[in-house]
Amino acid sequence: MRVALEMRLTGGSNVLLAPQRGNEVTASIEVLTTLITPKDDWATFMQQIADKWTSYDVKDDQGNPMHPRPHWAKQWAGLRVNGKPIERYFKEDAYKDAFAQFRDAYGKIVNRTGNTVDGTLKVFGNDMMERLIFR
Repeated sequence: MRVALEMRLTGGSNVLLAPQRGNEVTASIEVLTTLITPKDDWATFMQQIADKWTSYDVKDDQGNPMHPRPHWAKQWAGLRVNGKPIERYFKEDAYKDAFAQFRDAYGKIVNRTGNTVDGTLKVFGNDMMERLIFR
């Protein structure tokens, strides 16, 4: 970390793919560095931070485990969470139910407009979205 660490407390969200979904309150933490930071040093540091933050056994009021989720627009590609590649962690843990709910809601919206999911994804989709949510 060569610039700053910023933390914001936010409320929960009902948005299907929001990182704060299901939480009453979320601590959003962002770690910044400069563009001159060596890429290997930054990748190692990001993994060390991810390992530390995901090592906490945090539970909600009902005793259910809470799954840390990164902000979609931040840098997380290539990380591992609990020994899993992060995309697998998203599918199996952090967004397991949310991805299925999103596919269902997305399909209903698209069909209501007279389009298809495949046709819409050809125009508006991207590799990551298709890989994580639609495959």
